[in-house]
This record gives sequence, structure tokens and C-alpha cells, in this order.
Amino acid sequence: MRSGPSPTLLATAASWGCKVSSWLGATVLAESVPARGRAVWVRSNKVPESLQLTVPRFSVENNATFDWLPGVNAGAPLARFGQVLDVTVQAGGVDGRLGRYLITGWQDAGSDIKVNATGLLQTAADDRLTTVTAPRDGGTLRSEFLRLLPANVQASFTGVDDRECPRAMEWPDDRLEALYEIADAWPARLLSDPWGQVQVLPPLGAPVPVVTLTDGEGGTVVSAPPSDTRERSYNRVVARSSAPGVDVQAIAEVRAGPMSVSGPYGAVTKFFTSPLLLTEEQCLLAAQTQLASSVRPSRTLQVELAPDPRIEIDDAVAVVTGKGTRYEQQDVGFVTGVDMPLTVADGAMRIDVAVF
Repeated sequence: MRSGPSPTLLATAASWGCKVSSWLGATVLAESVPARGRAVWVRSNKVPESLQLTVPRFSVENNATFDWLPGVNAGAPLARFGQVLDVTVQAGGVDGRLGRYLITGWQDAGSDIKVNATGLLQTAADDRLTTVTAPRDGGTLRSEFLRLLPANVQASFTGVDDRECPRAMEWPDDRLEALYEIADAWPARLLSDPWGQVQVLPPLGAPVPVVTLTDGEGGTVVSAPPSDTRERSYNRVVARSSAPGVDVQAIAEVRAGPMSVSGPYGAVTKFFTSPLLLTEEQCLLAAQTQLASSVRPSRTLQVELAPDPRIEIDDAVAVVTGKGTRYEQQDVGFVTGVDMPLTVADGAMRIDVAVF
């Protein structure tokens, strides 16, 4: 969970706006871009973060009219030649950093300019490997992950044990896929922090809420309708080694409850192979991690609430509806999607919570 305004401040009619600055490398192109729009995170996307901005074509800067349309100027603040937007939301005078976003495109919309941007992992998706790449002698999961990262992206490692990276492993051309392959086999999850750094974190365990969202008086929840899907809801995962000469695998299954492989739900199987898996124990851990991820998002609450810049994907939250009535209900789960407004004019915030 990010730092930001207190729950008490967020529950009041606090002012809400954003500060957007534009950077090209270490150079500040614009300290304050007059923008509105939405920041979105989707856990299932390889690059979870995206940004959609609307910027007025003209604004008054230092008593002079400034034209924000990039045109053919590769050094313009909103051009797409490596420009990065640094975004902070402000509630009641308190800042909450959201992240850094690579501009991927813009469109002249008459009196406005529409700008699209995405998280810095996009540079890994764009910078494909030009030759088949293999681990170096003595390379570990951590050292190879760092080596595969683009030069402009940093990484931190918390709660994950390093180990040798098998020499037999090869990565053809997809740099981002290679990073996720290492993370899946570790097992680990990837999450960008508010400064654009990639965090390598352990798998999610049982949800322990970091915040409780409520409706009613003093609450911030507007609505929380549930939905459910069978799509990608596997109840059996088979993890196998694809390393030469290594013949090991492990199976993780749901054995009880409505998604049991032996019940009416039936068996829905997912296969995962990686040359990073060298022992049955490693296969089992990878299978169990992926099974937990596939079972978790089966029932989702689509929560509409007052904007809260502290909430990010993978946060464990409790959602209380019908507070103070006989219909009061509490659901606990992990955030799998966030759609956050940057100004009051951009509407309400929405989050998806995969509940247990």
C-alpha cells in the first residue's frame, strides 16, 4: 500500500487534483503539465500500469501562452521519444505518488491533446533481445533478472531467496517474457513502485487487510456489485522442468470445496514448464503458487469508491457493505485492478477485489 492521505482526510470532502511533470532522461521538460485523466493498473497485464491524459492545447505559463501540441518537436514535453511522466495526486494538500509512465502516443483532439502512457516495463517489451541469450557462468536468478532489465529500469528484491540460474536456460527474443519466466519459476511477483522501480516480491499468502473500505456514514464506498467467472479458474496446475536431462514435475490440486477436482466443477488443468525448475520441490512450489493465483480471482467485487491514492494492486482489503444494517457483510480479498481519477472532473475511483 502506498503512502498518502489519512483515511479521515479521504472520507471528508477533500480537494482532489494531480501534479504531472515531464522528463526526458534527467532533464525536466515541464514541471507542471495541466492534465486530467485516469491512471489504471491491471494485474493480469504484462505491463500493469497505463495512463490516459487530457491536456488543453493552450495554457498560460509565466504570462505567456504555451502550446502543448508536440507536433514534430522531438523534445516537446508530450512527445513520445522517451519522455516520461511523473504523476502525483493531491488530496487535501497531501501528496500521493502514483508512478512514472512512458509516453507511447498522443492525438490532436482540437482544443485538447489526448496522451497515452504506460509503465516503464514497456521498455522491456519494446527492447527485444536480438540474439538468443543464456545465463552467464555463475549467474543467479537475481543477477540474470537484473541483466535482462533495460538500462533505464531499476529493481529491488524483498523476501525472495536467490539461487543459481540453470545454464541450460535460453531466452529467444522477448525480454519482458524472459523476466516473467524467471519470476514465475522463482516463484515471485512483479510490482512497480511509485518511482518506477520494479519490485520482485514473494507470492501472496492469506489476505491480511491493510485497509477496510466501508459504505454508509463516514465511509468511502459507493457500490460494490459482485461478479464471478470460470475463465482462467484452474483447479489443477502441473509444473514441469524443461531443462535438458531433468525429468521432474509436480501437481497441485484443489481437493475440497466447490472447485475440487473430484467435484461437479470438474478438473480444469493448466501446464507450466520452465528450465529453471530443477527439483520436484521447486516444481511443487511453482505449481502451488500458480494454483493460488488461478483460484483467487473467481469472485470479484467491482468497488466504486471515493478516490484513495494509497490503494494499489495486490493490496489485501476488506470491503464492508450494508454497514449498520442487518444486511451488513464483509468481504476480504486482493486488489487485482485499479482505475483512479486524477482530478474531481474525472469521476469516481473503481477497484476490482478478488475475494475468498
